[in-house]
Amino acid sequence: MRRRFFSILALSAAWSLAVPVTAAPDHVQAEPKRAYQYYTQGDVGDIDLSTLLPLAEQGDAEAQNTLGKMYGMGQGVEQDFALAVKWFRRAAEQGNAKAQNNLGLMYGNGSGVEQDKAAAMKWLRLGAAQGDAAAQHNLGRAYYYGQWTKQDYVQAAKWTRLAAEQGLAAAQSTLGVMYEEGDGVKQDFAQAAKWYRLAAAQGDVVAQYSLGAFYHYGLGVERDDAQAVKWFRLAAEQGDADAQRALYLLQEEGLAP
Repeated sequence: MRRRFFSILALSAAWSLAVPVTAAPDHVQAEPKRAYQYYTQGDVGDIDLSTLLPLAEQGDAEAQNTLGKMYGMGQGVEQDFALAVKWFRRAAEQGNAKAQNNLGLMYGNGSGVEQDKAAAMKWLRLGAAQGDAAAQHNLGRAYYYGQWTKQDYVQAAKWTRLAAEQGLAAAQSTLGVMYEEGDGVKQDFAQAAKWYRLAAAQGDVVAQYSLGAFYHYGLGVERDDAQAVKWFRLAAEQGDADAQRALYLLQEEGLAP
């Protein structure tokens, strides 16, 4: 989607844009901007290892998951993926959904453990079934891109929607892509715009760019170049190169200050 919209903008300003001749859908090209949601609570803060370790060793699942995140991110300790896996596993085996998500991703990426796609899907499913939004999103992505399992757009849409409905911006943005492309759902630009708007309001850069493009071309919304400029600018301010180019082209056409 991103390359398609920008190529149209470029042509309107008589620019030439090389579009890669690959089999990957346009929206897949944007995905390096979106990393998997490894650690569902983000930064672990200033937790002291001497306080956390005894709790983890006593079997506290939340402490074990947090300790796994610390080792996985190298935050407060030397980064050690094997130790991250150890602590994620202990928490995951107790049924901690966040740890199940994290352990699934460690297996999927072969970080600290030999890559095992079946194990990755097993743990992601367990976390997703408990309602963990990050696990649902990651499970949806695995189905969407066929990375650790057979590609299945219907399953991808199912799990992505569950995460999006919990307010996860990355899932809302991905669901917007699904509605735009008709992947696993009936193509619906109005629905795509709805989910892009929700994600964009949370600062998701891909959704901000996409919403700007929707407003510029009147897809699912009334055409409104002021709104297009607003969302392109927000994405551009986050360093998005496509949004920066789109904003420049709109300025060249006198549509943006």
